[in-house]
Amino acid sequence: MELHSKRMRLGMAALVVLGTLAGCGDDDESPATLEGKSGAEVRDAAKKAMTELTGMRMVASFAQEGRTVKVDAVMDSDGDCEASLDMGPGKAEIVGDADGTYVSGDQEFWALTAGGESEAERVLGLVGEKWARVEPEGFAGFCDLQSLVDGFNDGDKAEIELGDVVEHDGTKALQVTTTNAEEGRVSSLLVAYEAPHRVLQMRQESDESTSLDLSDFDRDVKPELPGEDDYVDLTTIGG
Repeated sequence: MELHSKRMRLGMAALVVLGTLAGCGDDDESPATLEGKSGAEVRDAAKKAMTELTGMRMVASFAQEGRTVKVDAVMDSDGDCEASLDMGPGKAEIVGDADGTYVSGDQEFWALTAGGESEAERVLGLVGEKWARVEPEGFAGFCDLQSLVDGFNDGDKAEIELGDVVEHDGTKALQVTTTNAEEGRVSSLLVAYEAPHRVLQMRQESDESTSLDLSDFDRDVKPELPGEDDYVDLTTIGG
């Protein structure tokens, strides 16, 4: 059974704006701090730190098709993940590893992601109270850390303005504002002042406002996967 991948790749939408920090970059060692660094140097240091991640937690909220979508996900470079998704309406839990991705969702969730109420009823008729095993590609935004950090290589070059050094959850962070003139997109970010210079927070106010908080970097995720009798494999069902 094929789900609507455009609607399922919600996690990626939350990170698209981070591409405004993408640039050419290089393999030089990151500076110890961002003191006296230019916007381009901050951009490159942040890109390097994010692409070297082995795990993280992502808490995101963004507007999509008139709804507010909220995500709380942890993932690592081995493909392990756990996520809670509130699509307003429609809720789901997602767990997975390198061998499979599993979803437990309510009817509103399946109506949004499977193509309407009739398809939602079909899915729930097949799954019942069990988990659904699904194609992992549709959930790359929640479970594929590499897909997320690769987004730093896909962004355009925005104007970068550096602000003050502030405290963020006990960590010194540099305020960074990026402006994409073509798309009229202004984003406010916090980048760790001391190495590694990871992006800690992002806020974007627009027609589709977005907020993103990243933490628990390089964490090892150990998802509790459903047993063989606790899921229905939708990847083997046609239609």
